[in-house]
Amino acid sequence: MRGRALRAFFLLAGAILSGCGSGISSAGRSGTNSSDFSSTFVGPIQITETARGQKYSSEATLTLTQHGDRVIGVWITTAGATGTIGGVVNGRTLTALQAKQTSPCESDYRGEAILDTEGVRLSGAVAGTNCEGTMEAISFVLRRQ
Repeated sequence: MRGRALRAFFLLAGAILSGCGSGISSAGRSGTNSSDFSSTFVGPIQITETARGQKYSSEATLTLTQHGDRVIGVWITTAGATGTIGGVVNGRTLTALQAKQTSPCESDYRGEAILDTEGVRLSGAVAGTNCEGTMEAISFVLRRQ
């Protein structure tokens, strides 16, 4: 049960992202009108199974590629869950975030995430139904590598 909850995470990673333009370039410096989400982000995730109130944590790695205003990527947790992720860039916010767990079972999550003004931290939350049909909320704060 704990492994399944952890696997569901990405979505975040997500995760929930909203905000406005930051003027951060892909190197995290001022100088552009939009943020570049293309990078690898690593950090803790927290999972709450809402029906039972059970909480779990894990580490996640999220690798994103940005093409115009679209972001796609893959994720993996230290618990062994893997999946895909995608969303729409709106300034520093990744909206319409969709995280799909593909292994060890399928789960879907939706949310938002936001890139901090330095372009270093990606934080957000996602919610959805895990492999067992239980609602989960997943939050994360990941650091650009």
